[in-house]
Amino acid sequence: MEISDIIKQLQKLQIEQSKLLSQLSALETEKARVESEKTQDKKDLKVGDQVTLLTTGVRSRKGDEAKVTGIRGKTIYFIIIRNGHSTHRKAHNVRKVE
Repeated sequence: MEISDIIKQLQKLQIEQSKLLSQLSALETEKARVESEKTQDKKDLKVGDQVTLLTTGVRSRKGDEAKVTGIRGKTIYFIIIRNGHSTHRKAHNVRKVE
């Protein structure tokens, strides 16, 4: 290999490295945004707030609305408005209704 071939290969690798670094930084910012949303959701919830369920359950459907009856650790306790069933979810599985 000649020096010119090595220089061309080095330039290609540098371009590829810059693309990978930009993709990595985009992933890190997205992860930080999601984490801040999760912690913010839990901090904003209080007893009596209305939430939307993001997961399904035995007597609940995704999208059901519920009223928060308690908060203990990372768990949110609530009563589903549609059928009056009392249940619970982790904080990241509910979203506060605006």
